[in-house]
Amino acid sequence: MSTIDAPRDSRTRLRAGAGRNAKPAAAEPGREAWTLLFQLLRADREFLVAGWAEFGLTPSQGNLLNFLQPGEPSTMAALARFLGCHDSNVTGLVDRLEARGLVERRNDPADRRVKLVALTETGTTFRAQALARIYDPPPFIVSLSTADRRTLRDILRKAMSARG
Repeated sequence: MSTIDAPRDSRTRLRAGAGRNAKPAAAEPGREAWTLLFQLLRADREFLVAGWAEFGLTPSQGNLLNFLQPGEPSTMAALARFLGCHDSNVTGLVDRLEARGLVERRNDPADRRVKLVALTETGTTFRAQALARIYDPPPFIVSLSTADRRTLRDILRKAMSARG
């Protein structure tokens, strides 16, 4: 069986170089955890899309606002890297957010050729309200027991700390 034909079940994978009759090996726990987390986030993408839409934002606009920190302007290039898109796409996103009074462009005092994007006072307040909604847990988290939610939180904190 080729890797293309391999089952999508995240709990098993084929041994490297094994033939068609090979028995699946148990997935490495870290790989399985990441696969499950990825699948959960992808499956519940609509939860995030709906959250941003409540504030009249596309997911890209919401992600841009999430990236910007109050009092910390960012370059257009840094925004493009974070969003995984071309600089020209960021220009359109910033144009729309600027038209709503949520962000403003500034000249970089260190390099006049560079444009910075910063949250306005209105944008800072708006961002806080939108993130409060976005950070409401999705149904698959709410359905867990309080003890399981604490355990999940603690494990994710450890993972964030290990990330640096």
